[in-house]
Amino acid sequence: MEYVHTQCLEIYNNAALLTSGLHRFPDSVTLLMNAAQVAQDRGNDAEAYSFYLKGLAIDPTIESLLAKYANRAPKLANPLQSGTAAHGRLVERVDHEEAKRF
Repeated sequence: MEYVHTQCLEIYNNAALLTSGLHRFPDSVTLLMNAAQVAQDRGNDAEAYSFYLKGLAIDPTIESLLAKYANRAPKLANPLQSGTAAHGRLVERVDHEEAKRF
């Protein structure tokens, strides 16, 4: 299991794959949710939200994404349950967290 999660993180840290049409792969949202779970398990909520938001960019239907993945990442799903307003707040939070890295 850790091997799969490590692979997910490597895949999504590879900018070449992200720019080569990753959204065309049917399991890309699943891989993103797995990567988000790994980041969350490691205590890195900002990175987890970043992966989660990448999943939302691929599948912008928040309700369907929550229905599919709420059991895998309940802590990540809860803030999104109020809809697009919460999504906007998450984007701001992730942007702020990523800006602090630099």
